[in-house]
Amino acid sequence: MSKRLILVTALLMAVNACSSMSQAPLKKFSLHLLAPKSGPEPALYQQKLSLYAKGNVSQVLVVLKVEYAGIKLRALLPTGQSLYSINYDGQTLSKQNLANVELPAEEMLSMLQFALWPSDILHETYNASGNWQIEETKQFRLLTLNGENSLRVDFVNQNTLHLTNYPHQYNVKVETLEYKRL
Repeated sequence: MSKRLILVTALLMAVNACSSMSQAPLKKFSLHLLAPKSGPEPALYQQKLSLYAKGNVSQVLVVLKVEYAGIKLRALLPTGQSLYSINYDGQTLSKQNLANVELPAEEMLSMLQFALWPSDILHETYNASGNWQIEETKQFRLLTLNGENSLRVDFVNQNTLHLTNYPHQYNVKVETLEYKRL
């Protein structure tokens, strides 16, 4: 589970960074928001994200707290300046935009949960909702819709993973700098 939890901020930052690099609106995902209580074990993470999109590379630092009661995330510039924060308690999704950056928070959180939540919860939710398919091994997790790739997570090693978002055409490298169980 800890490899998948690394992905949290990659999803959040990548969608946001891609939206700021393009003037065309992003394709919307129809992913589901899942209850935090059915997610991974509580932990605190500090991570470095490198986003690769349209020939550009962007980096951001993230502090992430995942608990059964909810998810809290704060994104920072490498200088320490806060960009935004997201909170989700299973009922309410709230965000604070500290840098006037457009933030599709519900979409990003749904993507995050696809990477982090247990397989049985994902299969139960997505199988009940139509044309989604999930393929996974210990090395990757792939989500397709109507036979087309949507999202892929490659678990490189314990501290690094790569994310590929096909509709939004970006890749993210996520490195965990510090991990603490709560």
